[in-house]
Amino acid sequence: MSTAHPAILPHTKAKGIDMCGGASPDLYIIRSDLNCYMKQYYDKESDSTKCEVYPLHPAFNGCDHYIYNSTKKPGGIGPSFIVIKNSKFLRVGSTLSTINRSGVEATDGEPLSSAMSNGENYCYDGKNYYKFYNGGTECVAAPSLTSDNTTHYSVPASCQNGLYYYGYFSPNSQIGTLTVNPFGVVNRLMFSNMQSTSPFFMFYNVVNFLPGGLAFSYGSPIHGWQLLKSFKNSSNAKLSWSAAITKTIGSSLSAFQSLQQNWSVTKNASIGTAFEKDFFIKASV
Repeated sequence: MSTAHPAILPHTKAKGIDMCGGASPDLYIIRSDLNCYMKQYYDKESDSTKCEVYPLHPAFNGCDHYIYNSTKKPGGIGPSFIVIKNSKFLRVGSTLSTINRSGVEATDGEPLSSAMSNGENYCYDGKNYYKFYNGGTECVAAPSLTSDNTTHYSVPASCQNGLYYYGYFSPNSQIGTLTVNPFGVVNRLMFSNMQSTSPFFMFYNVVNFLPGGLAFSYGSPIHGWQLLKSFKNSSNAKLSWSAAITKTIGSSLSAFQSLQQNWSVTKNASIGTAFEKDFFIKASV
């Protein structure tokens, strides 16, 4: 009997969980269920790609979509995240850990245009915003989220039905998506001007952070009953017995030592080590 390979949960089935890109290879994964988000970036000093985990502010938890925009706005507002919820969007600043009031343009958000509403995935490539729909087979591009001046595209066949879509704006404007090939390998496909490139293997430090990623990489967890205490009465007399049983319930942080080495959890002054412990316990489920 064959066993199905554990699946990575796609964005369309995981509200509050999303991916967005910046200047390559910067990549962000938002996990509302874990109250955090991760940034993958290139570290010049070590000449390596690293991952850091940051706490997610409650105000930005559970949004429908997340986008990263590199464009500076008038008034000194620099690159920032954009969150979409209930057909409105809000530019929230350069971090999702705190509310940067100087980067917030409208407290109630702005409505999406009709042409850019009801998308399954969204991304920004430094030039246009893209809305993907119809199972990732089609998309429209617009210069802003409030514009009805859109261009329709058919997504390249190899990039359709992607798990997540995200944009890169440097060094070239590109869109990326994640797919799983028949051998169970997560591929990263890039396309520009609706022309796809050859697939690349996605870093498994990133794959493991996606919902279902740990099961995908290491297999589904196995649960069972564990005997805590027992005794046997060999006589015919009735016995009364009572004892306090001490048992630690939960996940041990030592079990995630290898993950901690790959995911650098950033401590927040107001959250501290409680966030770090809570994150690794939740990530094990």
